[in-house]
Amino acid sequence: MKTKSIKRTGLCIALACCMLAFTMCKKDSNNNNNNPSVLNQRVTEYKYYMNDTLFGKCTVTYSGNVITELMVYDPGQAEMQKTAIQYSGNSITSVTSYDKHYDTWQKDSMDEVVGYTGDNPNEIIFHAYNNAGNEIDKSRTTYTYSGSLLTKTDDYHAYTGNWELVNSTAYTYDNNGKIVQESDTSDSWGYITTYRYESGRMVESLRQAHTYGTLTNEYRITFEYTNNLMTKSISYEWSYNAWEKNIETSYTYNEFGNLISEQYDDPYYNYSMKIVVTYGAGSGNFRQYLKVMGGENFLPGIPIPYPVKSLCKGLVFPDKNSINL
Repeated sequence: MKTKSIKRTGLCIALACCMLAFTMCKKDSNNNNNNPSVLNQRVTEYKYYMNDTLFGKCTVTYSGNVITELMVYDPGQAEMQKTAIQYSGNSITSVTSYDKHYDTWQKDSMDEVVGYTGDNPNEIIFHAYNNAGNEIDKSRTTYTYSGSLLTKTDDYHAYTGNWELVNSTAYTYDNNGKIVQESDTSDSWGYITTYRYESGRMVESLRQAHTYGTLTNEYRITFEYTNNLMTKSISYEWSYNAWEKNIETSYTYNEFGNLISEQYDDPYYNYSMKIVVTYGAGSGNFRQYLKVMGGENFLPGIPIPYPVKSLCKGLVFPDKNSINL
């Protein structure tokens, strides 16, 4: 059986990922609702709530205009995880994650960036470490572009010390440069995700499993808008030949059109989770950080706003809104 590599990110973004994991699990494009005149806000903190109770928070530290560290705290405000970001000039070269064990920071993983096409990563090598700091596993993803559009990703794993291709995904766009299909059919099984638009805006994504040439529904997501901002998404799961509602997500914005909260309501498990975003004055490179952590998710046309997104493999995700990322 073919196994598919999954990049592990942890930390601040992973908390958001766990909320979406109940729907479908991808590693992130152009939200067409940008307001380039709003250039004075950058992300400084997330707070996470479960059923209106504080679940944890993540703070973002900058040096000048670039992110250097993200720190995750547990509900008791104790440091739990952190991410350290290294640069060559203004380009990210590595993102290293640490877990805290008995007041000692232990390296958990590192994403190593190998080259760029413009501001898009060419290759990312993921290293995993044990508690002694020794590498125990690694995988890599390469990215192919046509101009600025991502057209293909190839995932490799070092099973026997050599890189072995385990998965390839192709991306197709319409004449306006918006994503219309994402296809992983490089073997006898995989998936195809199709994106549908109305009046130039994405209104639905449909994921189908591909098994020996047969397509079977898996998940779909619908998107709703208010004043050109995406304010609601609803995910459905294919169950017993019918669509069953899964998770409803609501988005709210400040007066500048920047995302300030994202709330997930799950009727099946009877819980809600909410992410509240705090901004400070200044410019930053949060978008560059997210590209490194999930480069193939930057697909033009997908409406879910920054800065919160899942990095699981197979979903539907965003690019920027008016925030100066």
